[in-house]
Amino acid sequence: MRKAADMLYLLAAFSIRTNLLDKAETYAAAGCRLFPGDLRMTELHAYARLQKGDAVGAGEVLATVDARSPNLEYLRARVAMTTGAAPEVQQRHLRAYLGGKT
Repeated sequence: MRKAADMLYLLAAFSIRTNLLDKAETYAAAGCRLFPGDLRMTELHAYARLQKGDAVGAGEVLATVDARSPNLEYLRARVAMTTGAAPEVQQRHLRAYLGGKT
């Protein structure tokens, strides 16, 4: 099953790189459903939605995980800034992304 997760990850990442955002979202969403513990899929799914201009949808994807990582905090910060969240929320995610205290 690891090969399938890697293949979906590569397809989603390549689709983002080539600006095929609908395909990227499809591959990443499938990866999230098939491999719910693989945070790479969640990151790509949220990023694809952000690239499509769907910050609210990206926020919904990010809300499905409680994990913390620099990549996830970057995405949370972008969602917070794009959706006009309170400045405190934006700052918290930016500090977490940059390695500061949350």
